[in-house]
Amino acid sequence: MDRRFYAGLAEKTIESDRAVRLSPPDPYVYVFYAQEGLAQIVLNEDSRAVASLRRAVASNPAFPTPVAYLAAALALSGHEGEARETLAQYLSLPNTKTRTIAAWKEMAYSNNPNYRAFRERIHDGLRKAGMPEE
Repeated sequence: MDRRFYAGLAEKTIESDRAVRLSPPDPYVYVFYAQEGLAQIVLNEDSRAVASLRRAVASNPAFPTPVAYLAAALALSGHEGEARETLAQYLSLPNTKTRTIAAWKEMAYSNNPNYRAFRERIHDGLRKAGMPEE
């Protein structure tokens, strides 16, 4: 993940189109789409985040983290039914390790206030999607 994201500079990390142009067959393109979706969540652009995160999941449906972020973005944008379905998909993936809000809170990588506020939005979205606290 772009370190500018952890410094609270989300708008500087939205570059997936550029990344795809530079490396179209890249098997890790889902990382760029996921990062773009996260930045859009930070910027309260939840509907755009859903679109970016859908691309991330389509590019690598077996990687759990973008699926969880998609569930959160769906819930934050008012699509709670689909968010619950997407959370169920996330929880069913064999490599899913983080299954509670408490576990997600342990994964904070920065104390930057903007980053912390973003993490709280993700937690709120996951809560709305039905993830348990403990």
